[in-house]
Amino acid sequence: MKRIMIDCEKCDGCKNCSAACMQAHRKTEGTIYDLDLADPENE
Repeated sequence: MKRIMIDCEKCDGCKNCSAACMQAHRKTEGTIYDLDLADPENE
């Protein structure tokens, strides 16, 4: 399991950090726009 350290003072709950992490660690090539957020492999 990967973890993201978040500064609570700056967080507004948008979850862009989670999407960026999923994009950085995905197994297939592609952009953030075609990332399957429902795929458990990307979680």
